[in-house]
Amino acid sequence: MKKYVLFLTILAACSPQKEKKVLEPLTTSKVMGVYTGVTPCADCEGIYTRLEFIDSVTYIKSSNYLGKSNQPFFDMGEWHIQNDSVLALSAHGKTQLYLHEGSNIVLLNQEGKRIQGPLASFYKLAKGEPEKNKHFTSQKAAGVDFVAHGNEPSWSIEIDFEQNLVLRTLDLDSLAAPIHTVSSEGSATILSVRIKEDTLKVRLSPTGCLNDMSGAYSDYAVEISGEELNGRGCGEFINSLYKLTGRWTLASLGEDAAKETDFTNGLPELQFNVIEKKVSGSTGCNRLSGGFKSAEEGSLSFLPLATTRMFCEGKGESKFLNALQQVDHYKMEGDKLLLTKGEVVVLSFTASSL
Repeated sequence: MKKYVLFLTILAACSPQKEKKVLEPLTTSKVMGVYTGVTPCADCEGIYTRLEFIDSVTYIKSSNYLGKSNQPFFDMGEWHIQNDSVLALSAHGKTQLYLHEGSNIVLLNQEGKRIQGPLASFYKLAKGEPEKNKHFTSQKAAGVDFVAHGNEPSWSIEIDFEQNLVLRTLDLDSLAAPIHTVSSEGSATILSVRIKEDTLKVRLSPTGCLNDMSGAYSDYAVEISGEELNGRGCGEFINSLYKLTGRWTLASLGEDAAKETDFTNGLPELQFNVIEKKVSGSTGCNRLSGGFKSAEEGSLSFLPLATTRMFCEGKGESKFLNALQQVDHYKMEGDKLLLTKGEVVVLSFTASSL
């Protein structure tokens, strides 16, 4: 018996030992990059989240509330690694925790534990961004302003608001028709087009949209309806001028932050109707309206603007109107609209809910 035990002991000692897998420590270089996904939302279809770790200290996050608005909410702050696998993101005195798992990060609760419940698996962001099919170079060159496509049934549209709409389906060749009417319903734009004997209505809603096959995000949910074709899909403006569409609140005038105390009725606002090349809003005292022109991408100048004639105390209104007349270009930075004279920022605005 002793010999048998001794034999087993020797055999065990000579047997190859399994190597213990040593986990490499998490480093900032492994974390850095872009993570995207749709997380649960209490009062919307979901929150499309894009989180980018832009360096070893700084992150920027954008959140789009699907079904509500295509205007993202931005957050920027600092991050660090704690406990070898947890990412701590801090901004505005608050901290969010994410667990790093392979190529994913998982949102944790305030105690640093996994969120429980039937939606627990959805609190995850994957590294990378879903690729969109095209860069739309040829469409831009052809003057196309808006593109959209849908699945089941498969269809696509290209819209040049100054000329026509082109419809493509699996069953039909490419069909082009002039836009008959353009109207608004809330924040949505509705187009009516006559294609053959059918009246096709196209509804563009700025509520955000996820492609149900690729997972790619677009700013607009699109519905098409007619006698022979009905479908839903996602779309976006590829002409950057149309990104002006919506309402904007003054954030700065020159180098100075905008202050409500400089205006009688709150901060000035502008609302652009790009299809009709019209602008309206408030000077912070009076109502304003008029037109604008854009000869090429990035250029913008205001035509003479009409205002109501209420007396306004202070110089805020006159400074704002004078600044508008200096504008010759625009550019977008996140949720901000910058109106410039050459390279100098004359006015800046933040996106407002319609």
